[in-house]
Amino acid sequence: MPPPQPGQPSQYRPGGAKRGDAWVPWIEAPDLSEADAGIYPVGRPAANIMKAMSLVPDEVRSFFDIVSHQYQGPLEMRDFSHEYRAISHAQIELLAARVSALNQCLY
Repeated sequence: MPPPQPGQPSQYRPGGAKRGDAWVPWIEAPDLSEADAGIYPVGRPAANIMKAMSLVPDEVRSFFDIVSHQYQGPLEMRDFSHEYRAISHAQIELLAARVSALNQCLY
């Protein structure tokens, strides 16, 4: 991680953000502006974790860039008819759950 930079947060709030199915406002795909485009996979519904992070579109992009390399890409996550890694979806989830438990993560 780079060192923190001085300054204030941008305070940017996407114009299309509104209450959805969760307690945090988010952007639905049809409400994305040009500046917020590209945060959801094309042709597939966005996962709730993507929507929950959508108030900060740049973070959605950077988070899922890392996730795509360390876990699976957004399209592969929900495609249970193919295995894209050397281990199965179930094995990936088992490892993720175990690491989360060992690190006392609540997700």
